[in-house]
Amino acid sequence: MTTKHPFRSARAELECAFAPFAGSYQHDQSSVRLRLYERETNQTQLVVAGVPFYQLSTRQNLAKLVDELRHELNGTVLRL
Repeated sequence: MTTKHPFRSARAELECAFAPFAGSYQHDQSSVRLRLYERETNQTQLVVAGVPFYQLSTRQNLAKLVDELRHELNGTVLRL
């Protein structure tokens, strides 16, 4: 019997939530590392490591994570 990895279903939602940025995702047995970057320049906008899988396990948890990451992303954008 195969078990669906919780990250697989959340990845598409994360990619939609942060468009037009591209995402790179790495995971181990218990957490995910997310990198959001500009497609054309490959410039990293945000890196978050150690996101536990429970934050990807339900739509409610995923929505909360997206809100938190948007807050971080908005706080890290360079203002010239």
